[in-house]
Amino acid sequence: MADKPALYATCDPTATKAALAAVAPAADQSTDAVSHDSAERVAADAGRRVARRTGATARSVAVYKVHRGDGKGYVVVVREAGLYLEYGTRRMRAEAFLVPAERLESPGFQRRQRDAVQDAIDHVGLGPTGA
Repeated sequence: MADKPALYATCDPTATKAALAAVAPAADQSTDAVSHDSAERVAADAGRRVARRTGATARSVAVYKVHRGDGKGYVVVVREAGLYLEYGTRRMRAEAFLVPAERLESPGFQRRQRDAVQDAIDHVGLGPTGA
């Protein structure tokens, strides 16, 4: 006589699959908001860092939504003479203001992105329970 297991378990993955399908849109929306906020922070910080006589360079820093590929993300650009200030020329030393602003924002951006994804996971019920 063969021993029979004392416990049988079945698993229906339907609810898990539905929750996983819900994570992507929720994470997409929340990470997009974080990206936009970080881009605005970089632009504002860069505007404060740039040397000003007229304020034209600070006004030339702008945030644009990326419309390539999947269209997700934002880019901070500096127009006109701001490029020469940022990178310098053969006759003028660089006075970077955009790159330092990005480097300062980057660690916080990474943390907020992770938090946004985790919040989306928790929101659909896949995160830790009882926490």
